[in-house]
Amino acid sequence: IDSIQATRISNALSELDLTKQKQLLEHLTISAEDRFELNFDELFIVKLEDPSEDIRIMAIKGLWEYTDRFLLRKLIDTLYTDESENVQIEAARGLRKFSILAQSNKLLDRDSQYLEERLLNLIGPEGDDYELNIDLRRFITEALAPFDNERVRNIIMDNYNSVDETLKSSGLFAMGDNGHPQWIPFILEEMENENPEIRFEAAGAAGRLADISLVPALARMGNDTNTEVLSSIITALNNIGGEISEIVLKRFLQHTNTTIRE
Repeated sequence: IDSIQATRISNALSELDLTKQKQLLEHLTISAEDRFELNFDELFIVKLEDPSEDIRIMAIKGLWEYTDRFLLRKLIDTLYTDESENVQIEAARGLRKFSILAQSNKLLDRDSQYLEERLLNLIGPEGDDYELNIDLRRFITEALAPFDNERVRNIIMDNYNSVDETLKSSGLFAMGDNGHPQWIPFILEEMENENPEIRFEAAGAAGRLADISLVPALARMGNDTNTEVLSSIITALNNIGGEISEIVLKRFLQHTNTTIRE
């Protein structure tokens, strides 16, 4: 749909109650994911300005594949100025894809620099971000992670060293996106953590780090009893690839769990 159609549809949706609006927007999001020829980006762009925080959040989620620089600037502005902390959190999550594009040299240099500077500014010069809640700090850190420099690595380490399990998990997640080899010992250690959430993130980080040396440790994790952890291991092995990963993956074809075999 074009911008004129999007405005008309948006106005019509606004006349419905909030529950119905959310149901319809969720349906459009799922439909666009299932059928590549459907595109509702213009509608979600209009809805970024909706009075309802729930609709603004859904609009950001609906633009998960949209990478125009307009959205980059809009999400940064939302992160700084939106009155809803939940919308700010979703904006931080939405910015991660632009950081990944930046590190793949698929973003203009000035946009890449602006993104990194604005994210770092929220953390503060020495990690002084006491006004940020845990979830906001978590997703800002994850958005920063692809920028591989000392300050970003220090922020990731601060999260990892946190007594809060959510931040610790987030630190592990960020290690995978950051890609620096210094994280390998930490990832290996957390593969044996008693908390399945931590093991899940460790396996996922190993896969995004894509270092072949991590395959034996992932293979040893194959006896894990947690289905989500096993799924993370399988995804990691697929990401890393290679003959050894293939051998390990074939072992899962004999697993007693149908989902794991599939």
